[in-house]
Amino acid sequence: MISVLETPHSIAVSHDGSRVYVSHFRSGSVTIIDTTTESVTAVLESGPGAYGVAPSFNDKFLHVAHPDSEFLQTVQVASGNRIGAGIGAKTYGLVTAGGGRVYATAALDDAIIVLDVALVDVLDELVRNVARINGVDFPVNVAASSDGSRLYVSNYFSATVSVIDATNVTVGVFDQQAVVLDRIPAATGPYGLAVSPDDSRLFVAHFPDGNAISVVDTTSLSVVDSISVESGPVRGLAISRDGTKLYAANYFSSSISVLDV
Repeated sequence: MISVLETPHSIAVSHDGSRVYVSHFRSGSVTIIDTTTESVTAVLESGPGAYGVAPSFNDKFLHVAHPDSEFLQTVQVASGNRIGAGIGAKTYGLVTAGGGRVYATAALDDAIIVLDVALVDVLDELVRNVARINGVDFPVNVAASSDGSRLYVSNYFSATVSVIDATNVTVGVFDQQAVVLDRIPAATGPYGLAVSPDDSRLFVAHFPDGNAISVVDTTSLSVVDSISVESGPVRGLAISRDGTKLYAANYFSSSISVLDV
């Protein structure tokens, strides 16, 4: 168990696997955790009401969603400097995927915003809105398969997880229907999501009800197991790059559980 600031919301793991990033709703900050020592090494400011967090592919920047703003904040990890980019939607969850893309859930619009992210070293004009996908139901979070071809989206109020074919997204179209491959029935309040590196398992947190994480087989697209978390309820999830550890954000207990999977 790792103690962090209050209201830990979302979690992401750096692409090199050395760091875990935890957003905090109340303080508007992001905690950085060393995955070897499992200790906090820094806290970066991102602005009030931080929700989703996703690292850039070069691990030099963090993208942070704020559901009360149509600006996506990008924070430089080394300096803590940040810049906001208008993306035309108030976003909740974030995930980086293949091809320099970031997907953001716009829960109030029942949509997914597709962002093109420049792979640069300078904190300037990194993000632009390139497409919008409809056909989800109050989506609060999103995860991607290892190759970025499939998206998993938690539909909070309908207690389902949509499986979306990301290869059919057309850049430049801002009112396109999602190609939904399936909708996985889940327990009440599906929230945080994490996909194992081998794409065989999807982990689903449920907030605020229950202290269990659902485990979904991605072949059968059915719930096959659950993991108990004593300090839950859990809001955000992330998995280590080697697939052996699941990080769970315990929203009310100001801690991160590290679970062997």
